[in-house]
Amino acid sequence: MRRQVCALWRVADADVVSPGVVVARLELEVPPGGRQARQDPAEELATLEELFGAGNPGPAQVARFREWMLLRPSGAGRCPRVAAGKRCELAAGGRDCVCSRLHRLLDHPRMWLDAAGERVYTAEPYHFDGEELAELVAECRPLGLYVTVHGTSPYFPGRTVLVLIRREAG
Repeated sequence: MRRQVCALWRVADADVVSPGVVVARLELEVPPGGRQARQDPAEELATLEELFGAGNPGPAQVARFREWMLLRPSGAGRCPRVAAGKRCELAAGGRDCVCSRLHRLLDHPRMWLDAAGERVYTAEPYHFDGEELAELVAECRPLGLYVTVHGTSPYFPGRTVLVLIRREAG
């Protein structure tokens, strides 16, 4: 099977400018050793169908996505703070944590390890708004984490997006 490496959009900055209006600055990010895949829409759709099949992906599609994103599963806690080497505030006995406050944006959470052994948190929401994304970026920045939003998700392609949260590159 031909391996595709896809570019990701990194949320560089986000501000709530008025109720319901968020301005975000996105930066294109290409994974190490990768390049941006440029295809016409019909070819891209065929590639996605080859990778994920139709509807909910099964174990084979999830395995291909793990390979495509160069991530392997981790048993660490499912909270963005854990990706920064911190404890989830709920697990530490607190009453509030980013993983509970932004539960709609952080739907279908998973923790992964990249090739360097660094933790990468993913979420695959159906819906979220700009205010939630701005709040997530604001929570992650002081922890040394950045947020990336990718339009293709293995959970339910075409219905969910992929949110990756990882440490800033050193």
